[in-house]
Amino acid sequence: MKKNNNSNYRKYVQQISSIIIDSVNKHSAELIKRGNFKVICDGVPGKYYLDRVSGSYESSLPNLIHKIMWYEGIYDEIISDKKELNDIQDIINNYPDEIYSPDTFNAQSDDEIVLLEQLSDLINLIHYESIITIKNHLTQYKHFDASEFTFHGY
Repeated sequence: MKKNNNSNYRKYVQQISSIIIDSVNKHSAELIKRGNFKVICDGVPGKYYLDRVSGSYESSLPNLIHKIMWYEGIYDEIISDKKELNDIQDIINNYPDEIYSPDTFNAQSDDEIVLLEQLSDLINLIHYESIITIKNHLTQYKHFDASEFTFHGY
């Protein structure tokens, strides 16, 4: 497991946000016509609702962020432990409506717990900042309702 350096998180937020915002901009007319925020992002299987941030992860913005982190190699950059990367790949392949979270309960040592907690903090930070960035971009659309974001602290 790599020691996590939270100072690099901004580049990941930028990378994730750019992919999503490019898809929004590319399909802006459709989003306005349909009155929703259902998007497909190049290189990421599935359709996602950018205005869904709570409840099930199925087709949600957090799930899209998780998938982008996998398909763009962000997890590979922040995690060197093969077991953790295999766990993520298993989730991607077999549980597409779930997202990865480091498992501190099955850690083998105090040092591993610390590293997994740091990794969890980093992933949460990337998710949080990415969601805030997407929310801010979506506010330009008249049909965007930010209440779910606000309710959940975004």
